[in-house]
Amino acid sequence: MHQDRHKELARSARRIRVILAKIEYEAWFMASADSLVGHCGITPSTTAVKHAESIRNAKGWLSRRMLGSRHYGSSSDDQPALTRVFDLDAASSAPSFDKYWRDVHAILRD
Repeated sequence: MHQDRHKELARSARRIRVILAKIEYEAWFMASADSLVGHCGITPSTTAVKHAESIRNAKGWLSRRMLGSRHYGSSSDDQPALTRVFDLDAASSAPSFDKYWRDVHAILRD
């Protein structure tokens, strides 16, 4: 009986998808950097990066655009705070985010 139940769970009717940011999650912030200005110390001169996923060390890139001695990750709140405000449409210029966004729409549509 236990084994039959396990098989039933293994064949769930739910569709799942796995989407990962290419290289770093923070590349999505770089792709939508204009929308981050004024949040977590991001400077007014910060602009979005084309081909953000091809740049290494996105965390360092964000740190260099923060006011004063602040650097990205100095607060465990940086990633959640920036996630709440980044422009989803602008982030779609990053191919992995575009795939994520399309998959979210597909799941919601199903």
